[in-house]
Parts: sequence; structure tokens; C-alpha cells
Amino acid sequence: MQGKVNNITLDGCRKVGLLFASVVSSCEAVNCASLQLQCTGACPTLAIDKTDGVQVRKGRGGHRPLSHLFPFLEPFPPNRCT
Repeated sequence: MQGKVNNITLDGCRKVGLLFASVVSSCEAVNCASLQLQCTGACPTLAIDKTDGVQVRKGRGGHRPLSHLFPFLEPFPPNRCT
């Protein structure tokens, strides 16, 4: 898929490969098997539920550091780890 789309939802797909440029909202995969997803641009949310055999590739576009996505991964102060 070329260009920017609002949302992508895959439901009940088998042996599907999807290459897309950018998503404004989210990309969702539900009840799928043997799925390959590749985003070459921005994809703010990726939801995978009840899906077997998924490969996900993310391009360089829209890259943000992990600390922005997972703020709870900040290290604990040394004295609080027991």
C-alpha cells in the first residue's frame, strides 16, 4: 500500500504479507496465521491479538527512542533495588 492510510485491520488472514508506507492511527492483526507486516514509515500503534507466526519489520521512518514508548523502563535508583 502506498501513501498514508488512517487505519489497517487484518482479521482471520492466513499466509499474508503486507508492506505499507505510513499509518495515522494503528495497524491491527486479529485471528491471523503466518503473517508478515512491514512498515516503511510511521506506525504509532501496532496491535497483535490471537495471532500465530507473525514477523514484523519496522523501517527508519517515524523512529522514536524506546524510552518514549516505554517510560516504565527507566532504571531504578541504586539504593531502591533490593
